[in-house]
Amino acid sequence: LARRGSSRLAGAMLLDGDARVMQIALENGRLTEVFVIQAVLRPEAKSTLVHTVAHHNKWSYRREVRIALLRTEHLSLARTLEFSHGLPTPLLRDILHSSRLPARIKEQVLRESQPFPSL
Repeated sequence: LARRGSSRLAGAMLLDGDARVMQIALENGRLTEVFVIQAVLRPEAKSTLVHTVAHHNKWSYRREVRIALLRTEHLSLARTLEFSHGLPTPLLRDILHSSRLPARIKEQVLRESQPFPSL
């Protein structure tokens, strides 16, 4: 089902606890960005899903997926810093304001996003 099901079904399979099922669902050709984002943002989304999407060859490069990942509580500091680079500071602040990331990670990202003072 994860491999050949509809986009909606593949998106639902992303919430399965089995990492193999999630990986297969992410490879489903019918899966759309909308369903990946919805799955990642669900309160019951597990850290395994966030980690898998954040390291996936296709999905981790999409801007809207990265923004969704920045709103979860399971993204690592390294990936948070990587995904926040290139985002305009006002947008990044907005994302982090509604993010479930730990406060220490939000603070670090905001510190890193500040431009260096001119000499």
